[in-house]
Amino acid sequence: MTDVKSPRGELVKRSLNKTLSVLEPYLSLLNAHNTDFISHSHWENFIDKNIAEEVLKLTNDELIRLPSGTIFQRPSSSDNSSRDSARTSELVTLAARTPRWPHEHLEDFLTSIAACTLPNLGIEISLETLIESCLIPLEGNAVSIHHYMSKKKCHEVDIMAEICARLARYMDINEVVDVGSGKGYLSSRMALMYGLKVIGVDASQSFTNSANKRNENLGKRWDEFVKTAKAKVTENENQSPKCLRSVGDFASSSACDQDIGCDKNPHSGSRDTSEDKKIAVGVTEISDKMEHLNATPSMDHGAKNQPKIIDSDGLLDKMSSGCECGETGGDPSLCAFCKDMLLSRRDIPENSGACSETRPGVYIPLTQFIDSKTDLKSLVKEHLGSSAGNGQVLLTGLHTCGNLAPSMLRIFSENDAVGSICNVGCCYQHVEEEFFPNPFLHVGGDDPVPNESGFPMSSYLTGRQVKLGRNARMLASQPMDRIAAGGINSQKSLYWRAILQQILIDLTGTVRKDWQIGKICKKCPTFNVYVRKALKKLGMQDQYKITDAKIQEYLMKFPAEEKKVFAFFQLRACFGPVVEAVVLMDRLLFLLEQDHISQAYLTRLFDPVLSPRCYAILGIKN
Repeated sequence: MTDVKSPRGELVKRSLNKTLSVLEPYLSLLNAHNTDFISHSHWENFIDKNIAEEVLKLTNDELIRLPSGTIFQRPSSSDNSSRDSARTSELVTLAARTPRWPHEHLEDFLTSIAACTLPNLGIEISLETLIESCLIPLEGNAVSIHHYMSKKKCHEVDIMAEICARLARYMDINEVVDVGSGKGYLSSRMALMYGLKVIGVDASQSFTNSANKRNENLGKRWDEFVKTAKAKVTENENQSPKCLRSVGDFASSSACDQDIGCDKNPHSGSRDTSEDKKIAVGVTEISDKMEHLNATPSMDHGAKNQPKIIDSDGLLDKMSSGCECGETGGDPSLCAFCKDMLLSRRDIPENSGACSETRPGVYIPLTQFIDSKTDLKSLVKEHLGSSAGNGQVLLTGLHTCGNLAPSMLRIFSENDAVGSICNVGCCYQHVEEEFFPNPFLHVGGDDPVPNESGFPMSSYLTGRQVKLGRNARMLASQPMDRIAAGGINSQKSLYWRAILQQILIDLTGTVRKDWQIGKICKKCPTFNVYVRKALKKLGMQDQYKITDAKIQEYLMKFPAEEKKVFAFFQLRACFGPVVEAVVLMDRLLFLLEQDHISQAYLTRLFDPVLSPRCYAILGIKN
């Protein structure tokens, strides 16, 4: 491990300092519980009076859009940015105290927060630039097979599989280990469409059984599906070319229920795929949006041992007015980061293009637990045989839940058998923090104590003992873009849950942290029904009696709190993208700190409205 001195590493450090300095005054607010809004007088104790007055003047539509920062329609720059970046990044102990509000007006508050999100920090590299610079083109046009997948899953799998295939070709890798593979959506796509040899590993035997069944059915009908999909592509071949993903084309998605978990999360129960279908109402078929970047690079076979810059897409010309990474601040010369990225391109052998749709691949689902000590070379050799590539494997995972994402990054760093990684994490609330104990870890007595924390990962933040808190990380798991697009309005459920908390406290004379009732609001036509269902779910319906009249009395007691409790949630939600930025920058910096990892990138793969956890971390070893 080394102290990062590269331009990219220094940029990440500066961005972390800036972002953490904005978060620090508000940590107690971020870690407050919405359920305690009434019982603990959160509005009076946490919200600045000037901010409170401005927020309550907003319309309901403006409140819904509040986390997006679009209600004032101003660029995301802040006069306070230099002051904020100069402040210390060490965080105070998370205690129940009134937060310090350095921002006196709502517009300044939102502008300062927007400046600390990933799109405005200059950390992420665009997918198009990444493909043009260091991921080799694929021959032919991959078709999009939608069968046995929801529209949301198809969007994610189409893009992720292609990026993994490009990365594998670039590294001369034939074998892939898909960690947390679930039902095998990504694994089967990589095997059938791109001819890769894939081991899908999941800790759940039921998921492995489902993956086997799905893969068998898909394999039997693959030729039929390909023929149908190719025919559709032919019908649309005269349309204007589109890039790999069309961000914003999904903004018209219909209303859907909130989804902050993943289909592999053991804490969230079984996933109803009908909710994914709701998201995609009115969405154009993914295959209409998947025009691949297939320029054929020039090759010089006389100097195969010498690195050379392949600029078939005119990347040098495109970047002559300044680097896209923002490192040079408009300097017409390329920054060190972008030069390294261009120089990292390798000679591309003649047969390095994508597999045709009929090239044979292998997908083997396994039930197994993997950590940094797992002998991946033996695992691959046992199930896939000898490698025809460079002997290394590509490690990937689509929406790896909680601590699994940082564990994969450690496996990539510590295991010599892994040459590259492409990971999209999710469920930040299930990440274990080194300096903030999980308050729910021993609820029920079944949760294992984690061997390693998932935050912080970098030595830079670990040395500062940075902490965020579980509720802050829960905010980072919220689908903010979907909420801002009008897909979710949780005002009634938040209001009812806050009143229910007060009822439970009055009935029992105490507060329990395991009062978790789930998403029952949408199934309840009235507040009385809601309270009855909640008491039954908590096993309290026989021990504690309350009349319908008394329930209505509670509801009539707090009518003014309905807008406040929603505004309180939305103000906290504004910080979700900022907390996510801290988590992902910490993971990126962890890779940049390793001497043996030559390249590490953070890029947005998916449309954030359709797939809220849309950021991927890619790493390549020397």
